[in-house]
Amino acid sequence: MADRTDPPAWETVYRCSNDLVLRNISGENLLVPITGDLAKMQAVWVLNPVSAFIWGRIDGMRSLAEIRELVLTEFEVGADEAEADLLAFVGELEDAGLVAP
Repeated sequence: MADRTDPPAWETVYRCSNDLVLRNISGENLLVPITGDLAKMQAVWVLNPVSAFIWGRIDGMRSLAEIRELVLTEFEVGADEAEADLLAFVGELEDAGLVAP
């Protein structure tokens, strides 16, 4: 992951790549590429429950602040941890080209 000196603003709205779908297979949350590009089809991402929840809310309409509040409501986690985890996950997704503002 690239070094980030400034995290995105909480008002930032991200959208997911249309080249992936989230599937639950045998209790595992998997991001699976649906593109015809063979190189991209070699990559499958395993998401923990919080990451899968976040992925499902990155819809091009909700801001990071709104997603943060949904995480706080849905999971037993403190605000600092929720914020750090959300920013880290979105940063990793953006670095991999899986989401964009």
